[in-house]
Amino acid sequence: YVVSLEDSGNYLVNAEAGVESALTSMLDLIFTVRDYYINQPAEGRKPNDVQTIVGVKVQLQKHPQEA
Repeated sequence: YVVSLEDSGNYLVNAEAGVESALTSMLDLIFTVRDYYINQPAEGRKPNDVQTIVGVKVQLQKHPQEA
């Protein structure tokens, strides 16, 4: 949450939430949702931008505490 110092009615909010699940000992599936909100967007722009991100994480070596 960021507020303009010159105009407290002008602000933006960035939020992110995600989950990660192991598929195998080397592969994880990642799902994330990001939300960017600007209460006073530029002319012709929407105030809200939502992104959904799906990815695969590959672990090439084990961490020392897992060995």
